[in-house]
Amino acid sequence: MCIYDMDGVAGCQPAVVVDGQPRLMTGVDMDLHAYGLCTAPKQAVVSGRLEGQTFLATKVEVK
Repeated sequence: MCIYDMDGVAGCQPAVVVDGQPRLMTGVDMDLHAYGLCTAPKQAVVSGRLEGQTFLATKVEVK
């Protein structure tokens, strides 16, 4: 279940909050469970850009 309660999202998919809105994130392959991202939101520094409603990440550093 998505921790951000995003419509149409099932299971654990990477997401970031941009301008107060959660967006699905693509572009970076990472083990979400290893960082604990499927159980609670975490602070991270991300680089990338919005493409429509999706955030295309080029770098993710979980704090």
